[in-house]
Amino acid sequence: MSRKAFISSDIAHDEKLYDVAQEEPLAALIFPMLITYFDDWGRAIDSPKRIKTQLFPAVSIVTIDVIERALSLFAEYKLIERYEDEENRYIAIPSEKWFKWQTHIRTEKRLKDQSKYPPCPSDVAKKRETERDNAQVREVARICTPSPTPSLTLTPSKDSDDDDHTHAHAREANKEIVSCYEREFGRFPNATQIDDLTEFIEKGMEVDLVTKALHIARQNAKDAGYALGILRRQYDRGIKTVAQAELYETERQSSVGGMDIAVYTRTSGAYSGYSGRRTRSITGGRVGIV
Repeated sequence: MSRKAFISSDIAHDEKLYDVAQEEPLAALIFPMLITYFDDWGRAIDSPKRIKTQLFPAVSIVTIDVIERALSLFAEYKLIERYEDEENRYIAIPSEKWFKWQTHIRTEKRLKDQSKYPPCPSDVAKKRETERDNAQVREVARICTPSPTPSLTLTPSKDSDDDDHTHAHAREANKEIVSCYEREFGRFPNATQIDDLTEFIEKGMEVDLVTKALHIARQNAKDAGYALGILRRQYDRGIKTVAQAELYETERQSSVGGMDIAVYTRTSGAYSGYSGRRTRSITGGRVGIV
């Protein structure tokens, strides 16, 4: 069992639990207490008898048969997963949902899996997908890396020098975007996301403008799609540098009313959402595009 478990209000608002209650009202009441049965990674032994002993020893209406019925319904409605290996049967709440509820568990602990029980099938599949995406990222990086074989041309032409400079710039931009994405979102971007983001750099945008869009997306709890939306709007307006973006926002302040803008504070270096009426100045801050 976990040393500490949060019973989040999000659990009670899950419509799947309502569907369970339509079939077995008592099962819906069992689920919140069942959260405390799992370990810190959302896994446990699938044993109605053990659940009865640990969670409901004095509740006569919650029998072993009732618990078995409840577990079956939870699995049917995708609230948990039931699986087994050669030794035991297990139940688990997929990691994405479990850690959404258990916000107190630190990131390093989430990543360092020390559970006594194997992960559920959906987590295994997601890990394989992530590894495949990371392999694609490494392959893209490998393709962008020049061969160490020296050129046979003794006197390189000016065009050759320009090509080398362009390729070197592209590699550095690619590396910076991957690094920024990992820093902001805690994972590597997939190959498609890298292509979409670097496309703006190929069109003449500053790398800093692209990484700033990723930062704004993360600060607003959004994904890379949000950042791409920012970049498309900037490109359509002819904005390709951070300076141009700041100038555009400064000029817009005198005419904007009731629109959402993002404020970049010089002192803290952090973005924050701001919604207001006609605003001519923001003390100690610069404005970034949303």
